[in-house]
Amino acid sequence: MPWVPSQDEIRREREYHDKVQRERLRDQFAMAALTGILAHPDDVVRTDDQWAEVAYDLADAMLRQRLR
Repeated sequence: MPWVPSQDEIRREREYHDKVQRERLRDQFAMAALTGILAHPDDVVRTDDQWAEVAYDLADAMLRQRLR
């Protein structure tokens, strides 16, 4: 008899898949934001970590807008 996953296993797999997809989308948004930021720099001097923080802040804002 073939193995059939339980409803709990299906739920956990779906939650994991959704989490991975959200993280991947967040990374893609951050990459796009950073590309735009670096293509049109302002006069503010930032460290690499600060640039990354700005990019992920923008990515998080884009994700919040998607939920509206």
